[in-house]
Amino acid sequence: MFNYTNLQIAELSFSVSPLEDVTAKFDWTGLWLAEKTPGANTVTLPDLNAVTETYTNKKGLGNELDGEFSYQYTEDVSFGLNIGMFVPGTAFAKSNNSIAKEAIASVGVNF
Repeated sequence: MFNYTNLQIAELSFSVSPLEDVTAKFDWTGLWLAEKTPGANTVTLPDLNAVTETYTNKKGLGNELDGEFSYQYTEDVSFGLNIGMFVPGTAFAKSNNSIAKEAIASVGVNF
């Protein structure tokens, strides 16, 4: 989502296996600008006629929270669920600071 320039990233992660064949992993990632943007900035894509990015002159880009759950059903079959959300920080203007959410379910089969 962001270029890796002018960016500071901190991440904490831990995993736990509460039951046999079940694993849960949780991640927190904090994102900050190394230097403030020069002021309010709005980028509009001409073909979509919609504002895609609106920033203030603050450094806080936001926090990402992720949870990954997996179940090893058999040696060859596994099930997974990934849930993530991005909570925008103070660098985003009020018109562009909605929480983004995503959930992905998966099935893995090895043969």
